[in-house]
Amino acid sequence: MLDSVIRPQQRNTPLSVTKTALTIAAICYASCAMGAEEPENTADTGKQIFDQVCFTCHGTGMHDAPVIGDGFAWDPRKEKGIPALLQNALNGLGYMPPRGSCTDCSDAEIEAAVKYLVRD
Repeated sequence: MLDSVIRPQQRNTPLSVTKTALTIAAICYASCAMGAEEPENTADTGKQIFDQVCFTCHGTGMHDAPVIGDGFAWDPRKEKGIPALLQNALNGLGYMPPRGSCTDCSDAEIEAAVKYLVRD
């Protein structure tokens, strides 16, 4: 297929090989860029991570985890600030394993889940 793109007199010259390689690279890059999805809304991501990972404990109170929406339990924690809560989530605390056991979650996704948990 690529032979038909390169004119016969240009075959096997360093310039033609470079042009072909660059063309292929540009097409691959454009194809990947077109297939890339926009990042999700942080609130949506936080809810999704919470529902998939955090709900088991923070939705039920398992192992005395503070339940989402329980202001009495969360207010003292919120006073410490998001950075402290994020560090607890990333490193684990008590029965909560590091990253809440979500090894595939990025730091940004964990942060979104933390913010979702403590939202007002």
